[in-house]
Amino acid sequence: MLSWRASIGAAVAVLAALLGPSAVRAGGSQPLCSIPPGTYAQAKIQHPEAAFALAELEKHAIATWYSDREINGDYVATAKQIVAQCPPSSRLNLVVYGLPNKDCEAKESMVGSRNQNSQQYAQFVSTLKDIVGDRHALYVLEPDAVGLLAHGGCAKQFGYAENLAIAIRTLSQNPNADIFVDVGYWMLGSDKDLASVTAVVRELLTAGRVKGIAINTSNYRSNQELSELCAKFRRSIGRDDLHCVVDTSRNYKGSSSKDEWCNYRDAAIGRVPTGNTGDPNIDYFIWIKPPGESDGNCVSGRTPDALAGPEAGAFFPQYFKSLWNEGSLVKELKMPKIDGTIREVKPDNQNNPQPAPTPAPTPAPTAAPTSAPTPAPTPAPTPAPTTAAPTSAPVPTATPANDSESERSTPDATPTFAPVANTTSPEPTPAPTEAAIEAGVVSAPTDDPIFLNTPPPLTPTGGNAQKVNTQGSTGAAVSTGIVVMLCLVGVAVVALGVVVAVRVRQRRLDAQEVKSPRGQGIVYLGNTPSQVSAL
Repeated sequence: MLSWRASIGAAVAVLAALLGPSAVRAGGSQPLCSIPPGTYAQAKIQHPEAAFALAELEKHAIATWYSDREINGDYVATAKQIVAQCPPSSRLNLVVYGLPNKDCEAKESMVGSRNQNSQQYAQFVSTLKDIVGDRHALYVLEPDAVGLLAHGGCAKQFGYAENLAIAIRTLSQNPNADIFVDVGYWMLGSDKDLASVTAVVRELLTAGRVKGIAINTSNYRSNQELSELCAKFRRSIGRDDLHCVVDTSRNYKGSSSKDEWCNYRDAAIGRVPTGNTGDPNIDYFIWIKPPGESDGNCVSGRTPDALAGPEAGAFFPQYFKSLWNEGSLVKELKMPKIDGTIREVKPDNQNNPQPAPTPAPTPAPTAAPTSAPTPAPTPAPTPAPTTAAPTSAPVPTATPANDSESERSTPDATPTFAPVANTTSPEPTPAPTEAAIEAGVVSAPTDDPIFLNTPPPLTPTGGNAQKVNTQGSTGAAVSTGIVVMLCLVGVAVVALGVVVAVRVRQRRLDAQEVKSPRGQGIVYLGNTPSQVSAL
């Protein structure tokens, strides 16, 4: 029998092996996770030939909007849903949009906003902080705000700087939050505008932990141009630790030579959301504008580069077809084009998603600049997508080729959506491809029981329930590995306890043998007559 020291040593070795490298994620980056656009569920039903492409995009982390606008419904329910449905190993991908008097120049998104003062805004942000807790999160903070603030005027009058400081101070309490303040790319072009933006951001840095800036929201500028603009900003502010995140949802072919921002006809889906950018200036490629959602009618006052479409936020099937067919997933990952063929959308073999209550849609305010870098944008911001149940199939990451092509400009507004019926089941997502596995992309589970008894949040009308999408590395696999690891640790601890117990009992028996009269050859007699006569 092993000595007790040897037994304990063996058990410790087992525990060390179990808690070794397999319990730590290589690289330290988390896959992005969000709730998919609400417009996609209905679009898959109405346009079955595009369903396979929409299902593919749903597996990527199109940013979820946390907004106070009434049209966006219950922002508390939205925050709770993304937290509950995204794997703990993922990084939540959120746009925070709740400033009082937001969009103060164009005033499109100001309508229907519930936050009317700093006290309400502080509560709005604090609610998000409390729900997210210490989860890893990527926040894009208040689109358009820094650009408007850099030009003074109404942004200064309505206290944008003070409210942004409140948001940064509050969200910074989560040590795992990466906060990026949104800046229109056109504000980084001229030295004068760059100096104004730099001064605003430098002041905001005193409020808390800001990781950098977000640029190209709902726009088309190439990744090469955006990297150069980010480097220019970093030099201006003199901080090597500040980086950028860029919206690549429609920038695969670069921007319009006419600076067209409204449904630019040659746009194409760019690199999928990822933290593996390969660029020292850019921390993440993210999708803020849901591909396929219209920027608006795009008729009056537009250039020939604009496609006339439905109202802002509505699904635009012809535009989506062009974005998909000319984008990175087809050109780089060799996925099929939308050509009228109705392709099977394979269900996820692992999770058999169940429908969940849909979160409210959220607005995505991004303004479009004029041909030259000018103050704030003018297009009407539109609400961001509504979503619901999560999907858990891995996703491929695309590597676009033409990032350096002609660069154009202009942000747009984000979409407005309709509510989703609770009885509608989300479309299943296809099984992971080899490219997806290599890229390390994951999706959130859809059968979380927490949503079976949760009342649906307030939402606008018309839409369908959907799934949650994630992008990054294998979050579901890591969760399973952790469960297995904990079971093995439990077995090892039990084994160690048995070894110690056996050793203790053996020592007690040894001690009894030394003290017992039986061990010295003495026989104790009974006291019955037969026993006595036997003597």
